Amino acid sequence: MIGVKPLFSGRSLGAGENATFDVVFASPDGTSLARSALRYELLKVETKYQWYRREGIWDFEPVKTTKRVADGQIDVAADKPARISVPMQWGRYRLEVSTSDRNGPVTSIGFDAGFYADANADTPDLLELALDKPEYVPGESMTVAVTARTAGKVTLNVIGDRLISTVTQDVAAGTARLRVPVGNDWGSGAYVVATLRRPLDTQAERMPGRAIGVQWFAINRKARTLALDMRLPTLLRPNSALRIPVKVGGLSPDEDARHVAAIRDALASDRMLAVDANCAYRERTAVSMAARLADLGVYWFEEPLPLENVAGYRAVCGASGMYVAGGQALSSAEAFLPLLEARALHLVQASVGAAGGITGLQRVVALAETFGAHYSPTGWGTGIVIAAALHLRAATTAHPAAPFPDLDWIEYDVTDNPLREAVLTTPLVPRDGYLETPTGPGLGVRVDLDAVRAFAP
Repeated sequence: MIGVKPLFSGRSLGAGENATFDVVFASPDGTSLARSALRYELLKVETKYQWYRREGIWDFEPVKTTKRVADGQIDVAADKPARISVPMQWGRYRLEVSTSDRNGPVTSIGFDAGFYADANADTPDLLELALDKPEYVPGESMTVAVTARTAGKVTLNVIGDRLISTVTQDVAAGTARLRVPVGNDWGSGAYVVATLRRPLDTQAERMPGRAIGVQWFAINRKARTLALDMRLPTLLRPNSALRIPVKVGGLSPDEDARHVAAIRDALASDRMLAVDANCAYRERTAVSMAARLADLGVYWFEEPLPLENVAGYRAVCGASGMYVAGGQALSSAEAFLPLLEARALHLVQASVGAAGGITGLQRVVALAETFGAHYSPTGWGTGIVIAAALHLRAATTAHPAAPFPDLDWIEYDVTDNPLREAVLTTPLVPRDGYLETPTGPGLGVRVDLDAVRAFAP
């Protein structure tokens, strides 16, 4: 058997690029073998239409022809594939690889040079249309290749939410190339609709004809692509609250604010909304964003900046009446001291797993109270860490400015985390939005030692 692997993505590559393939030879059981003098042929595939009349009715049939544009021989080693690389021009092609044996195996693979529309209909009124790239940036020129089966006039319409651009050009039979400048106001992408019109030819006794092709292209795809992380819980109990943490990256600050506004509008008015920026902003942007989030009724703004930027945190704190939170990765009371001394943190989110256990976290809480800051536990980590955080929260002064006087908060990770659940014989799972503090001896939980051993390196 002959295996052929294209080294480009999908079915298409750009016109002018090299079409590169790896070739292997294998036995029926998949064992790689050495083989010399494998022959390859690169064929250009063209489609024409044969019209005929039968029982008084005109009909047609497609006729595909091939033209060899490259050939050669390759030797394949047992431990390394052979490589074929050929420069390409516009068109549709087929690569065939065979042995010298007339009855030996043959492998073929079809591909395009140029990004063609998928042709689901093999009819003469389908116009072959290809773009030089699948996406563009504003200011570039898009090259559109049209395979005209007859001479005529081609009109290219670029269509988005409106008719954006029109280009018309006389073409001869064959491949015609038209250039269209990409505008700044074309949005995220558009369709190219090409129409070839063949005029009436009375001398040839030929009626007018037309063919149409359509192709989509993207504009600035990377700049318009969001990095979305939305992990749903694997288990949801009846009559419980579904919490879905949504992390969106790749947005501008204006887009961030619009998304928060949409979420605020969707939430009931008595629901608290907090925003975690994951240290993503620069200082000026974070200050501006804090004022905008406060106007949207956001309760706290978590880690807008890297925690080393103490002056920046102080500026964010002064930008609005909203709480500024952070610190879940800080490892000691000493690490919190610069932020607290500068009055640059309202809400301390220290983790019992990072800040030195219960004793270390008690020092952080005492330090926060000294500087008038509040403590809100974070529950990222194992079920043991969550149990310890719950006990410490129960033993500290309630958050006097909490939005609900009879309720305090713990940040609870709802993404899939075996360490959080499997290491306890009875996992700590929120019910109806509440997480109970365990009441048994010690931390109130029992460790499943078999599960711990299963996670051991």
